[in-house]
Amino acid sequence: MKVIFDNIVLDSTLSSLNASLNYPVENLQDSILKKRYQSVVTSDTITIDFSETLTVSSFWYVYTNATYLQLRLYVGSDSLVFTLTINNPESYIDAHYFSAVDADYAELDIIGPENVYLGVIALDDPVEFPDPENVWTEGYQDNSSVNENDDGNTLQDYIKPLKINNWKFRDVTRYDSNYYKDLYELTGIGKIIWVDAFEDNHDFLKPLYCKMTAPLQPTKNGRRYNFELNIKEAR
Repeated sequence: MKVIFDNIVLDSTLSSLNASLNYPVENLQDSILKKRYQSVVTSDTITIDFSETLTVSSFWYVYTNATYLQLRLYVGSDSLVFTLTINNPESYIDAHYFSAVDADYAELDIIGPENVYLGVIALDDPVEFPDPENVWTEGYQDNSSVNENDDGNTLQDYIKPLKINNWKFRDVTRYDSNYYKDLYELTGIGKIIWVDAFEDNHDFLKPLYCKMTAPLQPTKNGRRYNFELNIKEAR
C-alpha cells in the first residue's frame, strides 16, 4: 500500500501555455476536482516548479479526458532525469511508480480533444504502508436525496455514492507506529490524501483520492501495535 500525505504539487508554482481563464492551471492545486484545469485548445504544457530539490517516485492524476500525458522531471536548469509517457490514460484516476529521482521541476504535456482538462495531480515519494489484513470493508456513503409518495414512487436527486474503506494493520513495530502517527498529526482528518492499496493490481482496486475520516489510533498488542486507516472518497 502506498499513500501520499504531502503532495509536492500543492506547494509548487504552476504555469502553462494554453490554460483557460475560467479553468486556470492553479486549479490543479484545488481539492475540488470539478474546478479542474482546462486548455483552450487540444494540448498544453504545464510547468511545475518545486522551488527546491525534492525526491519523486510517483505520478498520480484524477478526472481527465486526455488521450496522452507525458511527465518529464528535471534537475538544475534543464537536465532531464526521467520521462513517463502515458497513452490513453484512465479517465478517472490512476497512479504510476518509478525509481526515485531528485528533481527541481516537472513538465507535463497533455493532449486530448478540444478544451482538454485535468482535475488534480500529485507528485511525491509516497509512504509505504504494510499490507492490510485480508478482511476489510468496502462501503459507500450515498448522498442522493429520495422523496417517496404514498404509492411508493420516488423522485430521486442522484449523486454518485462515495467509496468508504476501512483497513486494519497488525503487528507493527513501535518505531513504525510512531512514524504513522507523526504523519497523521501533520495531516489530521479531512485533508486530502491519495491511497493506493494495491499498487501492483489496479484491476482489483483502483487508487483513491480521499480523506481520513477517523484519527490514527494505534493499539498496543504485546510488543507490537495494531491500527486502522479509515478513508472516504472525495471529489
